[in-house]
Amino acid sequence: MNTRPVPLVGLALVALLSPVPACAGDAAAPPQVEPELAPDKELLAKIEALPDNTWMKLPPVKTAGDLAWCGKKECPNTENMPKFGPSARGYSLKMAWAADRKRALYCGTYHQAPNVTNDVWEYDLAANTWVCLYGSDPSLISGGTPEFFQKNAVLRDGVVQTPRGGQVRAIHTWSGLTYDSDRHRMYWFVPKGRGCTFTDHNALAMGLGFQDEKELLAKWRTGTVGRYTSTYIWSFDPYAKKWEILTEGVPVFDEGQSAEYISDRKMVWASWGAQMYDPDKKATTDPKAKGKTAGVGEVVAAYDPESKTIAMVSQNKTNTYSFATNEWKVVQDNAIASGADMRSYMAYDLVAKKFILDTIDKGPQGQNQSGLYLYDLARNEWTEAKPQGDAAPPGGGGYYDPERNVTVKYTGRDTYVYRCKRAAK
Repeated sequence: MNTRPVPLVGLALVALLSPVPACAGDAAAPPQVEPELAPDKELLAKIEALPDNTWMKLPPVKTAGDLAWCGKKECPNTENMPKFGPSARGYSLKMAWAADRKRALYCGTYHQAPNVTNDVWEYDLAANTWVCLYGSDPSLISGGTPEFFQKNAVLRDGVVQTPRGGQVRAIHTWSGLTYDSDRHRMYWFVPKGRGCTFTDHNALAMGLGFQDEKELLAKWRTGTVGRYTSTYIWSFDPYAKKWEILTEGVPVFDEGQSAEYISDRKMVWASWGAQMYDPDKKATTDPKAKGKTAGVGEVVAAYDPESKTIAMVSQNKTNTYSFATNEWKVVQDNAIASGADMRSYMAYDLVAKKFILDTIDKGPQGQNQSGLYLYDLARNEWTEAKPQGDAAPPGGGGYYDPERNVTVKYTGRDTYVYRCKRAAK
């Protein structure tokens, strides 16, 4: 063994040439994504080889993270989640791609159905694994007794929340779910009329230590739009695994609307109009867009960062909003593709340069329009994809994964990937 001392000048040179470890407070250092998951190289090779316009069914998913709460009596109908993942929840089908994590985040609840939970999950396609980042607090499906609220609710900063900071009565995401890769936050827009939804406000007041509803409301910060109504943004940090509630300057947001993070502006767009929320300034601006939109109700939308255009579908009506011209247009009033957030999800494929709508919606005359549809913005043209490969069943949620250039579809038990167009080599 060579035990000769290293000259000090040599040590100095080694120090200069060696990589400098990032300090915990170094803003330039990317956060560590945990848990670390080993990629499935065989699966990634199959995805890489997937032809154009083809579905492929993936092997059964794996699960990781906080699963201890699943199956407990205070969170009913969650016993299968350690096997299949979070399940695909109607009215909460949008998954939010997190570019900094290279995974997609998911949360939200069913409509009048088995579990109403405030859990947060993320899906790692490379490892084919669902990770539960935030195990649900005890579930409140409806009603609530003073005893329940005393144990499971607090009034903090004027907002009713769980002791850990989540929603006491979780609701749908509709399409109001998006991810801010600059600030490393998922945003869940809770619309007016839903931020304070409890059957018995007196039971809530008593559980929180107030005499009655009136005394509670004097302390309850109800957001921007009224007494029982609230517009909140529930922000989730996937690195710290914590919820935070944003109430200042948030957009006026109602059921069935959509939100998208616009990375080149570092702001969040919120429909119906063109509201832009700045998380740093905690303020919303409305540019008073020209033009109009058509259709009402549960929309699905996606953003094309190249043309800087939102495409938004409401039933069989297709609308676009251009950030360049600040203008809405009804580009198709009776499209062959029909979508709504309770039965559909929408994404933008960066390689194919098309919007992708996966839907089991019905057309305006009740005709079946289930399937996969592609929208070409430049041509203003919808086409039915009619994919090859494995037959993906209708229903489920999803997102576009730019790392693997596929649209991911999760049915609640099975997972599929769709290649619209291979990237040029």
